Amino acid sequence: MASPTSSFPEAHDPDPLSFNNPKVNPSLPYSIESKAITDIPVLSLPPRNGPCISNVEQKQMFSQLEAIFQQAEEFEGGVGVSELRSRPGYDDQNERAAPRNHVEALRDVRAILDQMWWSDSSYIIRAAEILADASREPDWRLPFGESGILDFFLHVASTDGVSSELLLHALRLIGNSCADRNQNRQLVLESGCMHSLVRSIQNPAVGKISIPVVYNVCVDFEPAQLQACNDGVIPGIIDFLAGPRQFIFETAAVLGIACRLLDLILSTSNGIDSFPDNAIQVLLGLATNSQTDDVDDYLSLINTTMTLLSSQRFQEYVLTNKKLQIPLSILVDSYSRFSDPESPMPNLSNLELNSPTGSTDTSNPLDDPSHLLSNMRTSMIQILSDISALAEFPEAYPLSSPLINSIRVWLSLPQSQLQICAAVMLGNIARADSICITMIHTLSIHTPLLNTLRNSNDNALLHATLSFLKNLAIPASNKAILGSADLIPILGRLWQLDSSPQLQQTATSLTRQLIISCLPNIQRLLAPLSTDPESPANSRTHLSLLLSLCDRSDQLPTRTEIARIVVAILRVLHRETTPSAASPAVSTPNEATDVTPTTPSPAPYALTPVTSSQQAEALALQQTLYTLHPDLARPLTVMVSQTSYPVVRSEGWFAFALMARTPEGAACVDDLMMGMGFFRILAETIRGSTEEEGAKTKDRDNALLLVSELLKWQGEGMDGVRGYCLRDLLHGREPGLLGN
Repeated sequence: MASPTSSFPEAHDPDPLSFNNPKVNPSLPYSIESKAITDIPVLSLPPRNGPCISNVEQKQMFSQLEAIFQQAEEFEGGVGVSELRSRPGYDDQNERAAPRNHVEALRDVRAILDQMWWSDSSYIIRAAEILADASREPDWRLPFGESGILDFFLHVASTDGVSSELLLHALRLIGNSCADRNQNRQLVLESGCMHSLVRSIQNPAVGKISIPVVYNVCVDFEPAQLQACNDGVIPGIIDFLAGPRQFIFETAAVLGIACRLLDLILSTSNGIDSFPDNAIQVLLGLATNSQTDDVDDYLSLINTTMTLLSSQRFQEYVLTNKKLQIPLSILVDSYSRFSDPESPMPNLSNLELNSPTGSTDTSNPLDDPSHLLSNMRTSMIQILSDISALAEFPEAYPLSSPLINSIRVWLSLPQSQLQICAAVMLGNIARADSICITMIHTLSIHTPLLNTLRNSNDNALLHATLSFLKNLAIPASNKAILGSADLIPILGRLWQLDSSPQLQQTATSLTRQLIISCLPNIQRLLAPLSTDPESPANSRTHLSLLLSLCDRSDQLPTRTEIARIVVAILRVLHRETTPSAASPAVSTPNEATDVTPTTPSPAPYALTPVTSSQQAEALALQQTLYTLHPDLARPLTVMVSQTSYPVVRSEGWFAFALMARTPEGAACVDDLMMGMGFFRILAETIRGSTEEEGAKTKDRDNALLLVSELLKWQGEGMDGVRGYCLRDLLHGREPGLLGN
């Protein structure tokens, strides 16, 4: 007699229980309607207390079963199963009923099985093995269901005290009979035996078989998934996987099948609620075990865990119970497990991680572990980003915690995805001024970030780094430190990346954050690109590069950020050149913090006392600003021409009014008057109703101030038509040039 387990792993390709090549048919139609089975009692077989039968009689009974079974495969009395596929009208996928004579023959087999059970025949195990082997053939599956053979073994699996050998073959037959057969899956539900199948997962003798059996019953059949969930399949699998590791790894494929089954249940309405709290620890503990050397199994465990971590419940769990080091360990382990063992490994002190080594065969071009692992890390980083953005995160892991200290080290590692993860998570922490100040002044966390901006060409890493620095640049005391570290020249490299418009936009946004109310950084922005007076770059500044970007970019967010950089410069320079006792003559709008209609605006910058040296310095910078940048006013037209964000439009008119207060600034604005487009916008703003309140009133006031200052400084130099039109606007008359 064959070994009880030898036939199961050898199941051929069509059988989803084949560990080597599970086959799933997602397009299989559900021809059987779901029935309510919650209250169906679980039926076990009657006690084996029938009359004793001699060994000779038992052998005759077994021979009779073999003969009937063989007859069903031959042409005696009907069509044999080997000929079913050639029968006219036969459609295996549509689950046509088996031939009646074939089913009737197998009913006699069911009768013999009952007799063997009642008499406690020792031949019942051999009979079960023959039938279980036959169930690997797809053509036997429906007949087994219709003849009652499947029902018999379902009740064997539900009966206590059954030998492990008989239970093994019973489970094999159940699992194979349900492969791609919804009719048989429905029989499992109607029998009320799903609970017994789930319970058998905890049986050490058959647990590694029970998991794929339940999977075969559930795959592509939602009623079975719901019932398995209600019967506790998730805790059962987690308990199984939490058991002795050597036992689990005896059958390599059980991990992948277990994860696929977990994913099936996760897709149900209450699936995630059925997972125990320790599921993450168990799954990731297996993933980091040195015996998990198959990429597919490894990723199955992790992908299931990431689905759990996408839920609020498990995100709060890892924070409340300080378990975040578990998913973090996966990022590190994914490098150490499948990389060159001689490559530099991340240093993760304080995370108490395993340090397994291993390799995977990458000779198959269709199987690219590095690509699969990279995708996994990207998904994990997104989940860790969500967790670190929770309000509870800083309390669970303060800046001084060992875990955060370890993550800080990642910023300097060669593995780009670890750097991205660190930048994202630390950037989410950096949402309070006190934390940002500590990061810069005490931890010098900007040093590795600036090195990344200098040397990396990874767009995802550069974007994460820039976003982190934007948060760090908000506190006033951090701006000058970042500027003195040459951040503005470093950003100049990124302004040139026309192939990456998103990076350009983020880099310009960071530039604006650096110069807000910070005269030293404005000086750096207006510094020449070359100190050599003979070089053409000596007459160009970093701001020149930004103005050039504004001209060639077709990205409105980038162009708007550059315009707001101009506004920020004008705010500071005109504040520094205004005596502290004087009030600005322009209507000052709040500065928009972002180009969105829902973002609240901060209060206007307060005027601080200005020393004579600061005034002189600001005046010199004003001269540089207007002399070297005659096109300075052009970006502001982006702000005043858009209608989506009133606060941004108001900033633009405010800046125009500031520029017009000096003759050099007025000359820059006057160049715009050559085009009718800007003149029309100016006229429409001024002609707005004088009874309007709020932003439009301020816009009108600043536009009128602009016209008044232009006439003051440029009146004599203007041609007659422009001069007449401006005077008409100033005095409330319809400019003849505009017509209707």
